[in-house]
Amino acid sequence: MNFKNLAKAIGPGILFASSAIGVSHLVQSTRAGADYGVIMILFIFMANLFKYPFFEFGPRYAIATKQSLLIGYKNLSKYVLYIYYIFTIATMFIITAAVSFVTIGLAENLFQTGMELKLFSLILAIGKYKTLDTLTKLIGFILVVSTIGAFLIAYFKFDFVPDETKLNSIELFKLSSISFILSLMGWMPSTIDVAAWNSEWTLERIKQTNYKPTLKEAMFDFRFGYIISAVMAFVFLGMGYIALFNSKEPLSNNSVAFANQLINVYAAYLGKWSYFIIAVSAFTTMFSTTIIVIDGFARIFDKSTQVVFDVDQTHLKRFYQFMCFAIPLGSLFIIFFYIAEMKTLVDLSTKISFLMAPFFAIVNFMTILSKDVPEEYKPGKFLIILSIFGLFYLVGFSLVYIYLSFFQ
Repeated sequence: MNFKNLAKAIGPGILFASSAIGVSHLVQSTRAGADYGVIMILFIFMANLFKYPFFEFGPRYAIATKQSLLIGYKNLSKYVLYIYYIFTIATMFIITAAVSFVTIGLAENLFQTGMELKLFSLILAIGKYKTLDTLTKLIGFILVVSTIGAFLIAYFKFDFVPDETKLNSIELFKLSSISFILSLMGWMPSTIDVAAWNSEWTLERIKQTNYKPTLKEAMFDFRFGYIISAVMAFVFLGMGYIALFNSKEPLSNNSVAFANQLINVYAAYLGKWSYFIIAVSAFTTMFSTTIIVIDGFARIFDKSTQVVFDVDQTHLKRFYQFMCFAIPLGSLFIIFFYIAEMKTLVDLSTKISFLMAPFFAIVNFMTILSKDVPEEYKPGKFLIILSIFGLFYLVGFSLVYIYLSFFQ
């Protein structure tokens, strides 16, 4: 691969990683390590492995057809597109509220000021993709360096011995534990409908650079971002395990209290000098996720509205900018008036996404194998086999959740 051309292709995969490294990592992975220990490595590994093909199909379809995955949904069946559209409307405010709730708490903890989510949307409304792409790469670098640095210091500086009493008390098969595992995997590394976002980011990157990457270059970009996301999930779990597993104080469900508790426990364990590193790490994680989630929902809702109602983009010229303000405002309304606790918000969002995951996985699988995609762009045998295992994984865990919810 030519390095100069590869540099032009890099971008959408980083956006995916930054969108993924958010609530699922900072909150859920940290909580998994703090409450259950290293056994949760298995479930994080399963989620990252078996969901992988369905995310890759987004940029793969965009490179193969020069079109959004939404067009693939429409070509497959207009009803698939309608379901996606309705699902987006139903979840975009509550999911944005979930990530925003954590971000506001971290911002308040770090800056001691009431940071408004409207400021995040202003960045997108003015700068669009170029600003998003540049800002995300900068934030992503700070995030990876500060988080991995803190984890390595904790790992090598201290001889951690887990509390044997807590280890022996862990019960993975009780209702509350299974419910948490499902919530953890619901957004790990992200929700499968995000594959359509990645197809849009891929097309935007092509417009920005005026260069269409080869399939190999596009897959390198996506896989690079995906690997970063997976590694960071394990790092956050490790941080939660080392710093919080032996703590007698349970993690708070309030966003500001959670942020303060998390950062102070780490600082007390590693030393006061580390407070700023951990605070920046946590905040940049959620800040980048919030920006990208707003952009992703605004962009995909803009595009899906065009496709569903068969209207030209000129008729919706400022719809993207409008949604960049409407989504944060709607999310703040939910946070301030309906759901007071972070855990309730996060669990509800992740479970809705997890239950819809099998549907979107099947649709993505059918779309990438459709006649729209030239043979040379279709996935190979290994990816097809992994997809089939992934479908069994998603359907199986969804049935477990339904059974526990309605029959237990």
